[in-house]
Amino acid sequence: KKSGDDQGGHLAALVAWFGFFSLFPLLLVFATILGYVLAGDPATRQSVEHSVISQFPAVGSALHLDTISGSAVALVIGLLTALYAGLGVTNASQTALDTVWAVPFKHRANFIKSRLRGLGLLAFLGVMFIVSTIASGAVSAGFGGALAKIAGYIVSLIVNFGLFFAAYRFMTDGKIPSRDLRSGSAFAAVLWTILQSVGGLYLK
Repeated sequence: KKSGDDQGGHLAALVAWFGFFSLFPLLLVFATILGYVLAGDPATRQSVEHSVISQFPAVGSALHLDTISGSAVALVIGLLTALYAGLGVTNASQTALDTVWAVPFKHRANFIKSRLRGLGLLAFLGVMFIVSTIASGAVSAGFGGALAKIAGYIVSLIVNFGLFFAAYRFMTDGKIPSRDLRSGSAFAAVLWTILQSVGGLYLK
């Protein structure tokens, strides 16, 4: 009932749209960087091509990596567009959480403050996401036996909890007590850790 009153579906769709839109400029950035890396290195190009074909057979068979080249213009355009889309995600998320917590419009962050908060959040969550992915990868790889796996799960849970708690804290009005964000952060951390572990085992 509350989700319907807050137009939760519309708010979630807005966040999902900016997240989906950000994938395309990121792919442009990755392809451009790949062009620089593969330039004049046929051995690396062949290794990457085999890796892509093994993971994505339908796409990999039609991909010709020798046609990919680095471009400074494409790199700049991709980074700026990805940044715009990322700020769209953080702004839409701030609007969604302010709506859920019934924060009055006069108390919400203005245009400049919300964008600065979004930049800080993107930088922080990017680092945290990398750490979380590394921890999850170590778990799925099974290094060191059962004890190392358990330790890896614990580290991954702690990092994911910090990731979600930081996201909720950054994007939620300061008048909302931090203790009210803990249960949602814990639930999200457990769910995300499970998804990361399943995804790691699938790729393995």
